[in-house]
Amino acid sequence: MTTGGLVHSIPALAAPASPGPVRVAVRCISHKIPGPPRERVTTMGNLIYQYHWGRDMDQEMDFIQTTGLPHLDVEKVYFLLDSAVLSGAKLDEDAIPILAYRWNGKTLKKRKIGTHLRNYIGTFPFKQERTIASTSTPGKTTAERRDEMSEAELDEHMRYIVFQKIKYRRNVSRQEREWLAGHPEQFDGIMREHIARRRWHGVPLWDSQELWLREHDGDASLETSSNLDLMDRVLQQHQLEIHQEGSYGRKS
Repeated sequence: MTTGGLVHSIPALAAPASPGPVRVAVRCISHKIPGPPRERVTTMGNLIYQYHWGRDMDQEMDFIQTTGLPHLDVEKVYFLLDSAVLSGAKLDEDAIPILAYRWNGKTLKKRKIGTHLRNYIGTFPFKQERTIASTSTPGKTTAERRDEMSEAELDEHMRYIVFQKIKYRRNVSRQEREWLAGHPEQFDGIMREHIARRRWHGVPLWDSQELWLREHDGDASLETSSNLDLMDRVLQQHQLEIHQEGSYGRKS
């Protein structure tokens, strides 16, 4: 099977699955899906359909939805694939067979379908996006919540926000940069955590992380604090990477 210019294949079933309605749930770690990150949903969908039906996904028959962030590395991702030609007759969704797997980067490993998984899948209507009605009332603005925080609470909040923005490839705001300027040890701690996480999973570091690491002589455990110039250069590189990823996404 060819996906995104690369050839990906897994052993097919001896006998293809029946053409009747079926749901396939797959759990994996995002970076173990082969091919370009922006094509991971399609790649995984095609791998699963090749495995079961000997074909790629067909938009007339198949529907795929995900939870998680497959385009980012080191993320837990769940896929739910629904396949059937809907004739207009009402389906008994509780009677539709469910198959569950774990993708280990090379093949699909069968999983047991427990009550929790079956009930969770049941919250997703067959071949439809799940919608959740919001009953909450408008809350306080971010600025209002920050004004009510103690200094320790604000530091914890800001560290969490910056950590998440770097993890999920979002721009760090001017206000967050100002906070980091007064807390260089927090910036270094955030960088150490992200670098350790990617190294543990065997995922290449981003250029911004390589830049930070070079300035620490390649040793993330060194306690040398980053100066403001290094912090600015790392965050500028981080912002450039986000822009490049967005450009790639528009071309796909």
